[in-house]
Amino acid sequence: MASTRVAADLEDVIQRAALAHSIVSVSSPSSLDFYDAELPAHHKHLRAAYGISPGDEVVDIGCGTGLTTREAARAAAPGRVVGVDVSERMLERARQVTAAELLDNVRYELGDAQVHRFDPAGFDVAISRFGTMLFSDPAAAFANIAAASSRAVGDHAPALAPGPRQIS
Repeated sequence: MASTRVAADLEDVIQRAALAHSIVSVSSPSSLDFYDAELPAHHKHLRAAYGISPGDEVVDIGCGTGLTTREAARAAAPGRVVGVDVSERMLERARQVTAAELLDNVRYELGDAQVHRFDPAGFDVAISRFGTMLFSDPAAAFANIAAASSRAVGDHAPALAPGPRQIS
């Protein structure tokens, strides 16, 4: 009976260690791109929905490691793209990859979209892959984004001003 209990406890310890290892592995600097690599089919449709044109000014809400930001930068060139995220670690990776890809029309900012002071020049397009689902106060966040945007594309974009589009 005692050996059964020890075996069960040992199995629990092994499972917890495996889980901890998988979480650490996915969030390690060398694995920050894992999530982006899992979504290529989604991105094809997302890019089509953006409708970004050359010269557009774009903000990417919850940009993470910057995959959607970089895609938007290519579509918007010579326009500019600003990626905003609450994770400095993700932004650092985004900056590294953006520099390696030689994109010069991208800037990353640490900020929470609910209260972030966006560029007063505004944006033509607001995009978000999944970042908006993490807002603690969606009404405040969308109002703040709307104040800086003339149209929006995102996972839960409300009526932002004129002719917003939404994809999920």
